[in-house]
Amino acid sequence: MTDEMTQHSLSERLVRMEGKLDAYAAGQSATLAEHARRLDGHDKDIRELRESETAPPVSVKSTSTAQWVGIGVSLLVALIGVLGFIVTLIRIIPDVP
Repeated sequence: MTDEMTQHSLSERLVRMEGKLDAYAAGQSATLAEHARRLDGHDKDIRELRESETAPPVSVKSTSTAQWVGIGVSLLVALIGVLGFIVTLIRIIPDVP
């Protein structure tokens, strides 16, 4: 379970618990209509909470030509470095084929 899912379910549980406690208190001292109104208010809060946490998908930009050139240059530098290391090893240890 991800942190976002845990946070989402925790927030929703807290709103539901608040709704139940509020409804219980309303049921003790108010009419059935007041009780239903309070529950509807908490259902609306839960709906708004779900809608606010649903973010639109993030668009992913394609890799630009400059980025590909940078990757190519980095690979070339790495290859030259590895070849230099191999040549150095051959000079240090002459028996290496």
